[in-house]
This record gives sequence, structure tokens and C-alpha cells, in this order.
Amino acid sequence: MNVPVYITNKNRLTSLKRLVDWLLETPDVGRIIVLDQGTTYQPLLAYYKSLPKRVDVRFLEPNPHLCWVFWELHMEDEQTG
Repeated sequence: MNVPVYITNKNRLTSLKRLVDWLLETPDVGRIIVLDQGTTYQPLLAYYKSLPKRVDVRFLEPNPHLCWVFWELHMEDEQTG
């Protein structure tokens, strides 16, 4: 089973790194998609560049409703179609 994981993020490096490291070691986790909304923290931007291809970082326009972006962009359709 290759379950995709979507993560919303903005300017958070340490917690994101811990989560991504754990997910990369977890069986059954497929693609990891980070939905970033306007990060300006340079160490985080550098970390994004170092990630393996299995982690897809998508840079989105800043949105005050960060937690709802998955549904607002209809990303659930990626999983069914």
C-alpha cells in the first residue's frame, strides 16, 4: 500500500524535518507532498532543496486558511483519478 501524505507548512523547519524523516522510514508511505505557503525562512528553503525526489514540495500562494488548502485546491481528486 503506498499511502500519500500531504503536509501543510510555512516557516517551520524542525518539526517538518522530524515528520518527513519519520515518514521516509515508515512502510506503506508513498509520496510525501509538502504544501508550502509563503515560506521566507532560508534554512527551510535550503532543506527543501535537499529532499529526495519522493518528497514533492509545492509552493503555493499564501493563504490565511492554510489547514484547508488540500480541499480548496481539490487535491483529493489526485488520489481518486
